[in-house]
Amino acid sequence: MSNHHLLHPHHPLPIPLGRKRSSEAISSHDETSRPPSRAHAHIKKRPRFKNHLERPRYVTEKASSIPLLGEASGRVEVDVLWPAKEEMERQLFGEFLSGKRAGKGAGGGNWSGGFSVLCFLGYTIEHLKSLSQVASLLGNFDAHIFGVSLFPPPPNSSSLPIIHDYTRSLTLQLGLMHPLGGGRQSLDAIVVLDRENRRRMLLPVGWGVPTAAVPGQGGGRPVVGCTAPPEDNSVQSAVGNCVKGVEWLVGEREEEGEVNEMADVEMEMDEEGGV
Repeated sequence: MSNHHLLHPHHPLPIPLGRKRSSEAISSHDETSRPPSRAHAHIKKRPRFKNHLERPRYVTEKASSIPLLGEASGRVEVDVLWPAKEEMERQLFGEFLSGKRAGKGAGGGNWSGGFSVLCFLGYTIEHLKSLSQVASLLGNFDAHIFGVSLFPPPPNSSSLPIIHDYTRSLTLQLGLMHPLGGGRQSLDAIVVLDRENRRRMLLPVGWGVPTAAVPGQGGGRPVVGCTAPPEDNSVQSAVGNCVKGVEWLVGEREEEGEVNEMADVEMEMDEEGGV
């Protein structure tokens, strides 16, 4: 039996190539056989932005947010009452937020680079108690909660650390001094700082512009920097908006990280191309 009977009747016969291959064939062979570089392997992974939700109205844009820690506020001294501690610990607020001295008190940890949730205590402590119930959830978002009071907090008053702003510098800088408190009372509010210590949320508790306030018809006056709508001034709404806002900020941070990673890959490819 001849060999051609072993071939499939419909199988095309191989076409032998000559010694001289065309430039197109050589180019195609080289491109497919060349192992991909590390940069090419990374560039195939397109960024999947997790922050697909629209920015909540009570979260300010990063470009227009107010930085809290300047040269002066970084040197502000505060007293910190840690949970299960009898005495407060004095330290610089800038070092406190950076986590340099974290861990000395009970419940301390390293929160450097995370989000800071500052719960200003005026006439009530209910919003701090409500935040303690979602502390583990916010901890998963790398957000850490601290109470802020103008009065020395009594021991065992909270399961969360409380900052005694005895110089009133933080309260004044954030504009949360009560207008009728004679300089001794703060407004109840929740403030969220991002990892760059920029104020991204200011959520009032029990105050703000009344829902029925219409320009020219009386009513309340807006507080400068208030990012929450007037109807969201209850404890439940403020805490809920805090959790949702922090979750959105986490997506923003992940998106920025992916964009920076893509920029590094493109720079690496440019360097390889220049070699």
